[in-house]
Amino acid sequence: MHGNLLRPIVVVFTILGAGSLSAQDKPNFKGTWVSERQPQTLTITQDGLRLTQTGPEGTLTYQLDGSDSRNETKTVLGEKWIHISKIKWVGSALVITTTTTPEAGGSWDWMKIYTLSGTGTLKLTTVDGVLSDRVYMDVNMVTFTLQK
Repeated sequence: MHGNLLRPIVVVFTILGAGSLSAQDKPNFKGTWVSERQPQTLTITQDGLRLTQTGPEGTLTYQLDGSDSRNETKTVLGEKWIHISKIKWVGSALVITTTTTPEAGGSWDWMKIYTLSGTGTLKLTTVDGVLSDRVYMDVNMVTFTLQK
């Protein structure tokens, strides 16, 4: 199953663009962001050590030094999911790869990509496997554009 998610790597580099692969300053994503497409608010705090995001998924904290970050969430049905994530900077984009393991078993890999435009717009792209009864079916990619 994990090998099937390698296909999005080409998509990631397309999203990021060749120019963003050069050495650039690492942006700070701190702020309260509101989606243009649907009513969704995302609050991000960021310092030199970690990035914390509070939004529809709950509060998730990621270590910016590339070490493992462990977060727990609960589904609407109350099932606990454990997320083990790693952050990597690709130019000025922040890429978070995560393995999610539900308490009922199984796991899948997915990623989030944070980028800031020159006008201060945050783009948050999620590349995730589509599951049916926890069986891998396809890859789904969703991008939200958020403004402060």
